[in-house]
Amino acid sequence: MDFSTFDKVTKDQWLEKITVDLKGKSIDTLDWVINESLVVSPFKDESDLKYVGLLDTVKEDNRWFAMEPIVITDDLAQANGEILAALQGGTNGIRLHAHRALSLEDLDILFSDVYLDMIALDWVIGTVIEISDQMSMFAGYVQAQGKSMADLNLSIDADIVNINQTFVAKYPAVRSITIDGLAYYQGIAGVHAELGKIIYELHEAIEHIGQDDLESLYKGIQIKLAIDDCYLLNIAAVRAIRHLVRLLFEGYGYTLDQDVFISGIIPDAILVDDINYNRIKQSAAALSAVAASADTIQIYRDHAGSESPAFSRKIARNIFHLMSMESYMDRVVDPAAGSYYIESLTDSVSQMAWAHFKELWTKKKQA
Repeated sequence: MDFSTFDKVTKDQWLEKITVDLKGKSIDTLDWVINESLVVSPFKDESDLKYVGLLDTVKEDNRWFAMEPIVITDDLAQANGEILAALQGGTNGIRLHAHRALSLEDLDILFSDVYLDMIALDWVIGTVIEISDQMSMFAGYVQAQGKSMADLNLSIDADIVNINQTFVAKYPAVRSITIDGLAYYQGIAGVHAELGKIIYELHEAIEHIGQDDLESLYKGIQIKLAIDDCYLLNIAAVRAIRHLVRLLFEGYGYTLDQDVFISGIIPDAILVDDINYNRIKQSAAALSAVAASADTIQIYRDHAGSESPAFSRKIARNIFHLMSMESYMDRVVDPAAGSYYIESLTDSVSQMAWAHFKELWTKKKQA
């Protein structure tokens, strides 16, 4: 369509028109006050964008893994049944919470009839587990199944103190550097501090592991980010963390050719006693994470109430089914890109988070 016949409208002209429509009321009264330093005007245009091009994703599609948490107890057969039920119900990602080391026999029971190369697996490993021994055991199990670690989409969430350069080099296909941002979640008012602390922790992880192979190190990162029911800010936060990681690695002299792996997880803090209200929150969180092109999304949480956990899990899966099978949101690359409002909000959040990161970094240098 040819728009050349239309007169170009300036931002001032738009604001004048908005003021008229508001019948003299100032547009500032419609500002979104996230915190005292982050105040967002409801109207944005191209002049408000300062990092055009830097915030784009390099993904080729918008597919995500719908993660379902499974807590491993002594009853491994029960855990296996929960995994199979989740996969048969339509999820394609499992987040294991392990509090003890698993032997080859344990792994054989836990993953019976599970095709590990067809799903995403995030293994949350307790601090009492020796990570090198456990991964060596798991690699042997995978090999015995006729696969290799490179065939898997595997992330591990372990204490970064136990991850070193040798470990990263030994398992280059595994995301072994997980920064758990849920520990810093403070609600919408603290989003800049939350993201700043995530980047600071990532910086500390790089310093701990070493900078000899930044490419392998970068590909081994998983960032877990809280996604709540604040739809627009969720999108901005996910996009901002992607941008901030780029800035951090550029500071080390490494230019990224792919997006950092981001896992969105709904935090317990936003849940209430009303089960149906929680479902609305889950839906908003899931939709925002998909719009922000998160790689994995976990919206299931145990609810207080009379309904069974199995039914709650089913409802959580159905939310993802609706977004992919009926709304086709997995087919649109970076759906939020190009929105002046979201791009500007991302820019503002990024700048404040980067400033917070530098503040934390400076304090450590001076200590």
